[in-house]
Amino acid sequence: MKKIISILCALTVLVTVFSHPAEAATGMQGYAAYRDGVAGVIEWHAAIMDKASSDDIYPVIHADKGSNVGYAWWYEFMNGTEEYPYSNNNFIGYYRPLSNITSSQRDQVTATARSLAADFIGYTVWGQINYPVDNNPTGKTTVEKSDITAMRCDGVVEYCYEYNNVVIYPKYSSYWDISHWSKANYDEHIAVQITPAIQATEYMTLVSYNP
Repeated sequence: MKKIISILCALTVLVTVFSHPAEAATGMQGYAAYRDGVAGVIEWHAAIMDKASSDDIYPVIHADKGSNVGYAWWYEFMNGTEEYPYSNNNFIGYYRPLSNITSSQRDQVTATARSLAADFIGYTVWGQINYPVDNNPTGKTTVEKSDITAMRCDGVVEYCYEYNNVVIYPKYSSYWDISHWSKANYDEHIAVQITPAIQATEYMTLVSYNP
């Protein structure tokens, strides 16, 4: 009888574990990282943390000037592949959306960032995202990674969150979702209405200053 009870208890534990999946994101995974040192009104550079720590292998995913959206070592994120080791930029901090974000949502954000990195999307400085907004013969409403032709670093951050229904910018606008296919949404994210510095300081909240 005791053996049967033990088996039943073990089965109960297994059912509980598998019916409530563990949230896997750890450390800084799924948060945005920012550093200074960018010329002009852009000011800062942004990335999504794919790993828990800056000490990990290829910890960030970003859109880097002169390259594609992709993985980068921490020194590449901090200095840029062309300038390293001559730059002396400062880490600004890790940031998250103003609304709280669960570990499960952070997993979704990193998964989206990885899908962007796998698609060799180009870089643009003229806005957060480029896609053929005026050419939508099928009437789709969601901008998928295959639709995107170019992104800026803060566009990568915003897309990874808002594709997963986590609002970044603008918090009071009907056109906040960068992944929603429409001219109004597209125009809300062009030029420098929003920059990495504005994104972090006005529409996100600091998690940690420690790189």
